[in-house]
Amino acid sequence: MPRKTKKQKIVSDYRRRLTELEFRSPSSPRPVREAQIAAKPTESKKEVNEAYLSENKRVIARDLRKTVFWSIVAISLEGVLYFVT
Repeated sequence: MPRKTKKQKIVSDYRRRLTELEFRSPSSPRPVREAQIAAKPTESKKEVNEAYLSENKRVIARDLRKTVFWSIVAISLEGVLYFVT
């Protein structure tokens, strides 16, 4: 495959910039339908988030209790082994 000439590089660079400009600024904005806006209930999201957060709090508390329990068991075991031997 032959290499690009300088003119071909300039043309391809121009095309790339042109497509970037077209992509950034569309010529006609799409109209927003009222049905799409009305279909977004905000209260149900709050309820889901609150339920999710309360479940996460329960899980985190349970994991924290397990971690503290096993840490105490491990430290106690080390203390027992230290004083016994």
